[in-house]
Amino acid sequence: MIKSVLTVAASLLLLAGCAEVPENVRERDSKLEQTEQAQDQIELERGSLDLIRSRLEEDASKKYGTITVDHASAGTASEMPVYSIEACGGDYTVKELARYLYGDRYDLEDESVYEFLPWDYEGSELKKNTDKYTPEIDLLPHGVYCDVWSCYPAEDSTCSAHVFSDGSCWGSQTGLSKYGNDYDAMWLGSIKEHWYPEYDDISAVSYKMYDGTEWALEDAVSFTEELWNSELSKNDPQKYKYKVRRVEVVELPSNNNYGYLFMMSYEDEQGACYDCDSYDDFALMESRAYEGKRFFIGQSLWQLSLRKDEITRFDKHFSFCIKEALSNDSRLLTLGAALTELQNKLAENINLAFETAELCYIVTCDKYPDKDYGGTVKYSPSFALKYCTFQLRPYWCFRRTNGFIDNWSNTENYYVDAVTGEIVHIKLGL
Repeated sequence: MIKSVLTVAASLLLLAGCAEVPENVRERDSKLEQTEQAQDQIELERGSLDLIRSRLEEDASKKYGTITVDHASAGTASEMPVYSIEACGGDYTVKELARYLYGDRYDLEDESVYEFLPWDYEGSELKKNTDKYTPEIDLLPHGVYCDVWSCYPAEDSTCSAHVFSDGSCWGSQTGLSKYGNDYDAMWLGSIKEHWYPEYDDISAVSYKMYDGTEWALEDAVSFTEELWNSELSKNDPQKYKYKVRRVEVVELPSNNNYGYLFMMSYEDEQGACYDCDSYDDFALMESRAYEGKRFFIGQSLWQLSLRKDEITRFDKHFSFCIKEALSNDSRLLTLGAALTELQNKLAENINLAFETAELCYIVTCDKYPDKDYGGTVKYSPSFALKYCTFQLRPYWCFRRTNGFIDNWSNTENYYVDAVTGEIVHIKLGL
């Protein structure tokens, strides 16, 4: 039963992850690396987070060659050191999640609706006490070498919930088969528009959902944040506050009505932002992994709702435990310094109009371990989650995308390490 659901998830994730990097992007990245090597080291402005925030509006209002920024933020934390971390989860149980999703409809006292798959990996031998292992499961970015608890309360196996010991959890309150081609097609469908609740006035925004019912976007955001803060956050080992970072209004092909796709982010109790976006597709970082460079480990956090007050599908990737601080320097690159670095090290004829510039933490792997995976050496997110040396690093995150789904072939993000000044360029595309 779990095989069919995991295969659905894998097919969705692989929509974004199997393409080779376009040649023009390889050329741009090569030029960027050559420029970095050729230029003398430039002393960039650094400061405390208080200084960075005091300069934020001024820095964002300037034009840096052909580079501009619409919105900028830097959280409320007093410091953002580099941390050593490891993947881990909280004390959340699948029965708690099932009660939240299905408590009003199904008999959850029946133990037959639950399934437990324990996993372990030792040396080169996969040990499992179930015969349900398939190669497809090993491609999922949840880290399958951990325990998985599942609940299947209905005959429709896509109406299910899953909780992982690494902090991941995902599932559907409604099942996916009821939406048929609408659910599959929307992942390649068109975006009517997108909204940033933190920056945009959404008080008058409302759309007709799949069944024609109006749902005010402001109410939809509150509904979504309630799920993440009251339930899914329980599978984190420490306290976070989740918020809707961006909303894609997805036009459905069958009836020209709409659904909401919520892209999430979160803050810790100190007020530091954590960046979670579509680099959750490990293939985007594959070349850096093989070259032995530091690369990002994405935490995909999203929710889809096609009907009012309904959770069509949600996906929360792993969480982590902080081990120790690795840096004591509280001075980070200012926004102006990060933009100056982009200006200095990118060709002058590249026009970059960024919608957002945010100072946030990103989970990184310092080096991907060389592992013999299924007889060949290849990239595996499972190995990465279990064997990478992880860090939590502050980056300036620049996005010029119009959305998560639309304009896929032209989506580009830039990241500047707020400690070292290193630039990372990610190009998405099929």
